[in-house]
Amino acid sequence: SASPVSSNGKTRRARNALKLSAVFQADSISDHPKATESTLTKLAKIDAYVLSGDRHAAQKWLRLFIAETDTLELNILKIIKKVVRMHLKSEDTKSAGEVLMLCREKINNHIKGYDTYEVTIKLVVLAFARQGRTTDVEHFFKHLTSPRMTHYVEVSAACAESGHIQDAIHWLEQLVVHQPDLVNWSSLLPRHYEEFIGWYAATGNSAAVTRWFELLLKTSSHRDMTKEFLQLKTYNTVIDAYSQQSGGDGGAFRAFAVMRDRGVTPNAHTLNGLTANQTLSQRPYHQQILQCFEAVLASGLEPDALQCVTAINAYAASSNRRSVIDLFEVLDDLDAIPENLSAAAVNMCVQSGDSIAASKWFKYLVKKDLNIEKKSYEAALKAYAQGADNVAATECFDRMVASGIKPTAVTYSVLINAHAQSGDSVAASEQFACMIRAGIAPSVVTYNTLINAHAQSGDSKTAMAVFEQMLDAGLTPDRRTYTSVIKACAKSEPADLALACEAADKMMSAKVSLDVYSLTELLRCCARANPPRADVAENVFRTHVRPKSLHDHVKWALEESVGAQHAFSLMSWARSKYPRRT
Repeated sequence: SASPVSSNGKTRRARNALKLSAVFQADSISDHPKATESTLTKLAKIDAYVLSGDRHAAQKWLRLFIAETDTLELNILKIIKKVVRMHLKSEDTKSAGEVLMLCREKINNHIKGYDTYEVTIKLVVLAFARQGRTTDVEHFFKHLTSPRMTHYVEVSAACAESGHIQDAIHWLEQLVVHQPDLVNWSSLLPRHYEEFIGWYAATGNSAAVTRWFELLLKTSSHRDMTKEFLQLKTYNTVIDAYSQQSGGDGGAFRAFAVMRDRGVTPNAHTLNGLTANQTLSQRPYHQQILQCFEAVLASGLEPDALQCVTAINAYAASSNRRSVIDLFEVLDDLDAIPENLSAAAVNMCVQSGDSIAASKWFKYLVKKDLNIEKKSYEAALKAYAQGADNVAATECFDRMVASGIKPTAVTYSVLINAHAQSGDSVAASEQFACMIRAGIAPSVVTYNTLINAHAQSGDSKTAMAVFEQMLDAGLTPDRRTYTSVIKACAKSEPADLALACEAADKMMSAKVSLDVYSLTELLRCCARANPPRADVAENVFRTHVRPKSLHDHVKWALEESVGAQHAFSLMSWARSKYPRRT
């Protein structure tokens, strides 16, 4: 053991140690060292057991050696370190701690600062930390002569590694709060911040998460961290933490901006985190929301209902009606009726011109008691009118009036049309009367709608009366007015051909030509008169047919009035008179 160590001294030392071990076994060593043995020989025996892997024998002889030694020098500390490492390798922290307790009082004070002693204690402390033995960690950590920031950080990491997150946070707080002079922020790498943020996030401490992120941003401004920065998971954690805090101060979007600057692509989790606080999807952060949403789409991910709602609200805040309507279609495909849609967005969808969407999302506005715009009421009324749902249209109208919105001629016209489509001419007339009593002057559209209501029920007399009332009001009928009157005559039982011809004459006198629809209704009136008047039908067709009148509807009405064979000859005559232009 006293031989000098050459370049291959480690191998020679191991060989000599094995020889000594064999000697010890042959001599049946007693429990006490021989008094005649030198210190080097005693240490060599302990070293031999260390190298042979017999940690229990090594500790037994080390205990006996320490018991009869007054002070422990540096060369002894090296042996102690080896024994401690053996125990830790076997996960026997108890024995490792016992070794330190045996020798701590006999180590010279000038040796305690040596790295060998410090490292040995740190090894034991980390082992206890990984086992979650908080009391032992506290006890042995106090024996460090000069604790450094790395000691606190490593102990915290060891606690977190074994799942003891609260202990990890405890040691981190010990460093930051109680030993701030030891902290060298510039020596911490982004991975350290990432670990700290993860610990606090696991305990739900969003304030601490954002505090460490802000500290990271402050530190990174003094050093180049472009090549080494946070991972997507950590950014999402920070964004979630900001969003959980009340107030919506934009911290989540600052994190998102840093994330984008570093070239990290957001995912669906990022978007959900940005919008967890409902106030964030409104101004002034809607543009960042849209950037994130479009990045999610560009990455090939399919948005879910929540993400669609988020984007819809953001697009509505930026007045992008087309995108709002497109995303409402996506929601329909997902068959989702989500929460938290903004009133502006739903109103845009109701006003999109799609009657099915209008009626569906108007009900959403009513159910959620959201602010309903005047145009949305009108759009919903149109949707109900197209669906011939006069009951829902009436409820919508009553709700509009109750909300303080004054109906206009357009509103009444739409409501009257709803009754007309439902075939309820009586209710249409009542609403017209209400309109007059409210002091609202009916327009041409209103009269046309009321005439059409009577036409739907085949009441030609009342339709003509309303027509006369319209003339008395000083309004000029248009083509639709005349067509509705003729239609009312055609649907009467039997058809009122005389009144229809009268309306057609007035139409011609007003220099309004018969189009496809008015000609079709007049021909049907001839067919349904009692008796049918084929001669009048032929005369009407020859007089009023025009190139644009050569339509299937006209052909079918002509066949009904004059017969299929004669209708064919009349259509052939018309086509020869008005050949198609190529």
